[in-house]
Amino acid sequence: MHSFFIAMYRFVERKKRLAITMAIALLCFFGFFATQIQFEEDITRIIPKTEKSDVTAKVLQQINFSDKITVIIEKDKNGTEDDLIETATTFLEKTTSLNQYIEEIQGKIDDDNIQQTIEFVYDNLPLF
Repeated sequence: MHSFFIAMYRFVERKKRLAITMAIALLCFFGFFATQIQFEEDITRIIPKTEKSDVTAKVLQQINFSDKITVIIEKDKNGTEDDLIETATTFLEKTTSLNQYIEEIQGKIDDDNIQQTIEFVYDNLPLF
């Protein structure tokens, strides 16, 4: 393997102009193809198209996490559920003064929505 690099070094030493021209040509060639790369934020395009994946794609397109902040409130070992409720209520009350920056606050999720979400995830777990 080392003989290849030695031969390449000797070629560059003997024919500097040709080596520089080849390097610039390769740089332009790879640069052209690098500019053709298009990034796609739609992750549903990697999922194979089937009836079941269409539902998954629809849900993933509707969910946009890039502009959301999730706050998780947990209770301490010695805490009670009333403490959790009080903390969450206080948090929601304090953030209402920031309405100019916050479009919507979802303070509580309905039990039906949670159950549907859990069922959806379990049904499509291999896809995720």
